[in-house]
Amino acid sequence: MLCLYSWQTKAGTGYRLDSAIVKYAAVFNYQKFGYAYDDNGNDTLKIFYYWNRNTSTWIYSSKYELAYDSNGNQILDIKYTWDQTTSTWINSWKYEYAYDSNGNQTLYASYRWDSSTSTWINSNKSESTYDSNGKIALDAFYSGDNSSSTWIGSFKHEYTYDSNGYLTLDVVYQWDSSTSTWIDSEKEEYVYDVNGNQTLYTDYTWDNSTSSWIYESKHEYTYDSNGHLSVSYQWDNSTSSWIYESKNKHEYTYDSNAKITLDATYTWDSSTSSWIGSSKYQYTYDSNGQQSLLVEYEWDSSTSSWIDSEKEEYVYDVNGNQTLYTDYTWDNSTSTWISRSSTNWYYSKIATSISVLTPTPNKITIYPNPAVTSFTVGTEGEAMVAVYNISGQLVLNTRVTGKEAIPVSALHAGVYFVKITTAEAVATKRLVVE
Repeated sequence: MLCLYSWQTKAGTGYRLDSAIVKYAAVFNYQKFGYAYDDNGNDTLKIFYYWNRNTSTWIYSSKYELAYDSNGNQILDIKYTWDQTTSTWINSWKYEYAYDSNGNQTLYASYRWDSSTSTWINSNKSESTYDSNGKIALDAFYSGDNSSSTWIGSFKHEYTYDSNGYLTLDVVYQWDSSTSTWIDSEKEEYVYDVNGNQTLYTDYTWDNSTSSWIYESKHEYTYDSNGHLSVSYQWDNSTSSWIYESKNKHEYTYDSNAKITLDATYTWDSSTSSWIGSSKYQYTYDSNGQQSLLVEYEWDSSTSSWIDSEKEEYVYDVNGNQTLYTDYTWDNSTSTWISRSSTNWYYSKIATSISVLTPTPNKITIYPNPAVTSFTVGTEGEAMVAVYNISGQLVLNTRVTGKEAIPVSALHAGVYFVKITTAEAVATKRLVVE
């Protein structure tokens, strides 16, 4: 399920999300989400329920308690699960965050609850530092050592930028437990054109036997007249020539309002020397520029064509608040869309001029998506970019200027949500990392 929101200031009367109810058609089951906020509009409590059909009542499932510092930065997130036997909340996970004086996140730490000792156990931690321009300069990742109750180094990134603020170098280090030091592991170099579009990517690995960097691969990117990525190439050392990216290529189209309408991904089939479809998404917007439809297609190798796969529909009220989300799957046997789930959102008026949660028009884009080594935010000005995994954990937080590549080498393959904050809007996008 994918939903896009932004925090938007409305003078006089605003709307705040109170609850949401999800219906799963296949199992005829329901879920409900409840929210509470502090005086600044920050959500401090999220409670999840499921519907008990035998008793016709809502039953607690899990809840999250959140805390913020005086600047509105989230500093704590504790997850609990409901124990039906004792009718009490049981600790599950805890996440802690810290920030520097400029609001840049410097710490992320996660802990799991050990019921046998009734203590929090170290799980994962990342520490970050920033340069004078607010660019992330160092990211160090650690894992918890249960035997010593300490943090053990895992890997580290050091970043370098050019005079325009674009990332030009990413050096990766691994932790050497025998010497308790960081040692060289990988290196990535980036080159950009005059418009700030990434045109070249080269990666290396460290050879301990020769104490030198060994060339691994090189990739070149081209763009259309609007500055959108059109084709990517990979350097073939055996023929000393550029070939189509062996992994994938991406095609994008946009409407007159610069909103993305098509995102198609292909993989190269060396046996037939042709592109094979991998995924395709088509986007539709209403007259207010809000996304109303997303259709996903899959490639049918037998007919070499795209076929329907999944569909998402969005409905909004007159105030622009999203009130309904429905997702479908395509049934080939009946050639019809079958509803899988639907979500209703309910709002209350707040007679004050504060930030409220509303869907955002899809003005901000990210590409390529899926991302292999990095992704770019399609915005001209400065933006804060926060990446969350599917569990809602913040795994990356950085500031970018213009179309700057953001490396994803530190992220595991999977689905993430990218929150992009600019001076004009806040948008959340789904990102696939391969």
